[in-house]
Amino acid sequence: YNKRTDRFYVCAYLERAEFWDILKQNIESLSSKFEALNKSAKLEKDLFKKSMILEEARSVFEECKQLFAKALAVYPSKFGQYEKILERFLEKLQELADLKRKVVVSVLVNGDKNGQIRAKLCELLRKYGITVCGQDKTSAANSNYTLSAQVLWNDKNHNSIYSSTPQIEFTIKGPGNTGTVYSYSGICEKVATYNMQTTEQMAVSRLEELLDQLQLWR
Repeated sequence: YNKRTDRFYVCAYLERAEFWDILKQNIESLSSKFEALNKSAKLEKDLFKKSMILEEARSVFEECKQLFAKALAVYPSKFGQYEKILERFLEKLQELADLKRKVVVSVLVNGDKNGQIRAKLCELLRKYGITVCGQDKTSAANSNYTLSAQVLWNDKNHNSIYSSTPQIEFTIKGPGNTGTVYSYSGICEKVATYNMQTTEQMAVSRLEELLDQLQLWR
């Protein structure tokens, strides 16, 4: 404590060797997880499923990247042993980018309100780098996957109180709708107000928030 400046100062000591051992364990653990995902991706033949497995591998890389930065700062002379792992990560990320270009999804939503839920689903797919085709027949014909969603709002009016309990179910099917590669079902908590329009807006927002939490590889 410095009386003149009226400030407290904290001095911390880092045991470099001990910290390096912790980093090393974490990097090797994530590297093993990455290799297991890579192995699963090699065995998977469906393009969408394979891309989602590699997308999870990308999330592992993002975790590991932070550890790489710390390792390089703490022990530059020892970081060289992880350069091959880093190269491996980057190689699979390029494979993921190439793979995603082959996945084109058409999105069909039954029970939508002003196209807002379709827009959110398209945003979700694009977040993962997946191409979404337009709604016209020509564009849809160029897709090799179809996302079909059913939205239920469960609207009610009781004593001038308007309520809604929005829920959604959707599937993603492969070429020719031959098989389901992903499915999801979710329901939101009920919203209620004295104004129908306000209730509808809140219901849409709740459903959008639910979809924002979705991870396609889970």
